[in-house]
Amino acid sequence: MEENPDWNESNVFEILPESYKAHLTSFRPYLRGYNAILRLNITNKIEAEDWLKDFSEKSLTSYRVDRTFPENTPKVLFKKEYRCLHNSKPGAQKIKGPNAKNNACRAKLTITIKQRGMKRSKDKYLKDFPCEVILRYIHNHPIDGKGALKQKRPGKEVEEDALELFSKGHSPTSAYEKFKDNLKEQHGDEYEQIVEDTSQCPTQQWFYSLYYNTYKRKHLDTSDTLDDADGGETNDKDDPDDDSNSLTE
Repeated sequence: MEENPDWNESNVFEILPESYKAHLTSFRPYLRGYNAILRLNITNKIEAEDWLKDFSEKSLTSYRVDRTFPENTPKVLFKKEYRCLHNSKPGAQKIKGPNAKNNACRAKLTITIKQRGMKRSKDKYLKDFPCEVILRYIHNHPIDGKGALKQKRPGKEVEEDALELFSKGHSPTSAYEKFKDNLKEQHGDEYEQIVEDTSQCPTQQWFYSLYYNTYKRKHLDTSDTLDDADGGETNDKDDPDDDSNSLTE
């Protein structure tokens, strides 16, 4: 693979979260990116997941779990391998060409937290920097424009706001519109920029998915539990897609 002298070690630190200390132990530039190995002062799974979230936000890249490994083994406390969100990994299905959701991007990263109690280890970073991140930062798609922003996943806070709208009687459609109205009120002149970022303003399809796969399923499970306890029956709810039955404020 051809090297690119324009890539250097400073490019790595530009996209790293400042919440944890980092040592760059290996770096090799290529034409469209680089491979790097980092050691971080991360000591547990929660910190690792928080770091990945911060890294995704700062680097304008998103990742999904590609491979899991056994946890709490004698040598490894936590380990997961992630691939770029632009690689949907369709398996046997053939893709006619790249699209916004799947560019077959080969960028990936692996997070490993080593057990610090290994007495015979010669790892000089083990005591203070037990976390190793292997970063293959070679994306085959734009990562600094609107296309990248439209692929970012909404965070937990956004999901909670949407669920609260559902609990107030909103359908997926009206919740989506109300959510955007709230953003416009909160951000004013910055609204047009905010709505381009799906981590802050999810798509209408995302609202439908959250409603049917999370909110409605949980609501029905709760109703079934109450029915079993009371021995009674429940009436069918109004169609959530009928906005005439939903709140408008």
